[in-house]
Order: sequence, then structure tokens, then C-alpha cells
Amino acid sequence: MALTKAQCRQIFDKFAGPDGLLTPHELKTAINSLSAGSCNLTNNELDQLVVECFQGMDIDGDHKISLDEFINDMTKPARAKKLEETFKQWDKDGSGYLSTAELKVALMETMDEETAKEICDQINDDHITLEQFMILCN
Repeated sequence: MALTKAQCRQIFDKFAGPDGLLTPHELKTAINSLSAGSCNLTNNELDQLVVECFQGMDIDGDHKISLDEFINDMTKPARAKKLEETFKQWDKDGSGYLSTAELKVALMETMDEETAKEICDQINDDHITLEQFMILCN
């Protein structure tokens, strides 16, 4: 379930540093505090979770999470988050888009070649952006 913007602001304000931003350390503190011992992760697993969450939230790549980035991530429905994660996983070269070749190879892992080709044929350019991918998948 996604959080409301007000809930996000409250959480963010509680854990953000004096600069009004979240660092990986502050994000880890927030996760530890909010889980209140209910998640049974080792310290290494928690560190990995923080890295993955942080990378997903830090849209502008400045190594800090702003309130807007936090709200954007935390208010997304679970399906949108999963599609975004899938897109990033398939974007092997980190270009921010999937070539039709990348998309076809990825789709063939989950469906037959003919269906994958039909989906790729719907793409007008030689690549697809995250936004186009999300539209295509909905």
C-alpha cells in the first residue's frame, strides 16, 4: 500500500539531516526505526536493502534524497514500482531506455518469441523509455 504525501512528509522530516535531505545512513536509521525489529534482516542484508532503496529514490543522482524524491517513490503503487525495477534490470547499459533488441530478449525470458515480437512491433522507434514501457505494460 502506498503512503499519502502527508505521511511521507512526516517520516521524511523525522529522519532528514540538517540540510533537509536523506543520506544512506539516515535512510538506514529510518528503516531500522520504522521496522521496530519486525524485519529479521542481518546487518549486511539491511545495508543491501538501503543501497537498493537509495538508488531507486535518488532520481537526480546527487547521492541525497530530497523530500520530492522521497514522496515520488513512497507514493507509487506497488505495480508501478515493480515495472520500474524490471525496466532498470532490463536496461543493461543504463541508458535510460530499452532498445527493441534488449526488450525482445527480456520478454522472451517470460513469454514465447512470437508474443515478444508482437509487443516489440508496437514500438515506433528503435527504443522505448520507462514511461512508454509503463504504458505498454498497463
